[in-house]
Amino acid sequence: MEFLKYKWSIWFTILDVNQDSFITHADVEQMIKNFPIVEGLSEEDAKLACDNIEKWWTVYILKGREILTEEELIKDFEYEYTLNKNAFIDKMKNCQEEVLKILDTDKTNSISVDNYVKGFKALGHDNEELLRKSFKLYKSANHSIPIKEFINVWLFFLTNDDPTKPDTVMDTIEAGLMECM
Repeated sequence: MEFLKYKWSIWFTILDVNQDSFITHADVEQMIKNFPIVEGLSEEDAKLACDNIEKWWTVYILKGREILTEEELIKDFEYEYTLNKNAFIDKMKNCQEEVLKILDTDKTNSISVDNYVKGFKALGHDNEELLRKSFKLYKSANHSIPIKEFINVWLFFLTNDDPTKPDTVMDTIEAGLMECM
């Protein structure tokens, strides 16, 4: 369980857009502000994306709270994981599928290096050089990753409790290629 808690702590840091050690509506608002700009969306598409972003944060992260601490997120995840591991995995899969529907603005069902960089920039991670290097660890073909594969990589990161199994996201983090540690 300690390994999962460590990874959930990293997940919290990735989601803490303004890096103030709390997840609040300010993080949601910052992502909403960043996303249409980095994606270059039309006004109509931007409104729909922003509504979906807010819904995602409400359903999967804040869950009705005004403020979420790292400890609360870890406690929530630990409770859900311990109560019913399969249900937790299903929930995390839905979480990843929903956010990637939002991020796949070009509707290619794949994540290009540019989409990857834009997605992380919307989350407040601005070191484009690091992001581009980290993308290479996904071993993408034709400079893109199928969304299903990307979902599985992140689902594995969020739900795998065995530190001996290869984990692309952990490899990226441990190589210092993500601004979350």
